[in-house]
Amino acid sequence: MKKIRIGAFALLLLLFALLVLRDGWNSNKQEPSSTTPPSSSESNGEISLEPTELVLEVSQLVIGKTEADAIALIESNSGEVMYRVVRRDSENFAVTMDYRTDRINLEIDKNIVTSANIG
Repeated sequence: MKKIRIGAFALLLLLFALLVLRDGWNSNKQEPSSTTPPSSSESNGEISLEPTELVLEVSQLVIGKTEADAIALIESNSGEVMYRVVRRDSENFAVTMDYRTDRINLEIDKNIVTSANIG
């Protein structure tokens, strides 16, 4: 019985080693590069970090509005302007640290937008 168990273990170990080696050899292969052409803002090697005039304008217009009115104003721009609520009263929400030129970060106190930062 011991010989069978040791033989089965050795066989499993051998199969595992073969899988590791096979995957190790395949990991050196290069993935095909993307065929998607760069966007017009990236074609010269630079990425624009400046928000559009629309985003700048909307970010100023929402300050002082109720949360519902501010969201309605933002959503009326056919998806060109995004938003997220980063703070409501004393509650800060977990947010990603990526910078988006089309997104407004709203801070709300007592149902009124008190801050609207782009990013």
